[in-house]
Amino acid sequence: MGNVIKDNIDEYDYMEGYHGTDRHNLIGIKRGNFRVKKDDEEKNWLGNGIYFFISSFGEDPVEKAKKWAIVDSWNKNLNEYTYNEYSVIKCEIIIKENTVLNLVKREHLNIFNYYREQLKERMTEHELRTNNFNDFKIFEHIKKQINSISIIKARIYTMLTAKDRRAKVVSNIPNCTILCVNDNEFIKQKSIEEVEYGRVK
Repeated sequence: MGNVIKDNIDEYDYMEGYHGTDRHNLIGIKRGNFRVKKDDEEKNWLGNGIYFFISSFGEDPVEKAKKWAIVDSWNKNLNEYTYNEYSVIKCEIIIKENTVLNLVKREHLNIFNYYREQLKERMTEHELRTNNFNDFKIFEHIKKQINSISIIKARIYTMLTAKDRRAKVVSNIPNCTILCVNDNEFIKQKSIEEVEYGRVK
């Protein structure tokens, strides 16, 4: 399996992404760009990175980001809201050839499957059972094997309402398209702007 990722895109282009968050984060993001936080619990869908909803299949990424910010404001362990106002932030994400693993494309799914099998082969059956083998580990493995990958695009299902989260709704059919950017150098800082804000309750 070669290490060249081709996506039939221009050598240098942009894609708009929308990020939902606590409104208190807005000033820091505009001044210092987004920051990649390591996910020690390995719960992030596509590995470590900054997540954005994007327009695809007729979906409204602003509405998706808004719903995410609102539902994510509730901390079930503390049984309280961790912030009162949400913000939907738009920015331009720099797209360069060979930097995107686009799982909407069949050939890129083949790459994912190749490295998934490779990682499984390197682990014993016991390790697979006890080390919580998951997509997070696979994506981090791929990024180590193909250093040029800085952006992952995928369609996923995520719970966007409090009812969904309380019921722990699971679905194999996606309801949104997301980008995971693992280096903020691919985010055009001057393009960062707030497009919507409001109360979470």
